[in-house]
Amino acid sequence: MNKYKITIKGNEDGFKVDTKGDINYIIASIMQFACEVTIENEITKKEFLERCKNTYELVMKLINESEDD
Repeated sequence: MNKYKITIKGNEDGFKVDTKGDINYIIASIMQFACEVTIENEITKKEFLERCKNTYELVMKLINESEDD
């Protein structure tokens, strides 16, 4: 059995994520959760993938902006 832990703490300013364990299992479990929520809310695969793409691009933009400061 593989053990891993994800802790998400948030407030009005955003959130912080702490992890322990194999990053591959952590990513897979986060994606599984996201897919389950997507399916339960009847969001299409196309809509889900578009949201993933937009989120990825936004995060990369924020990372690049913070590196420029």
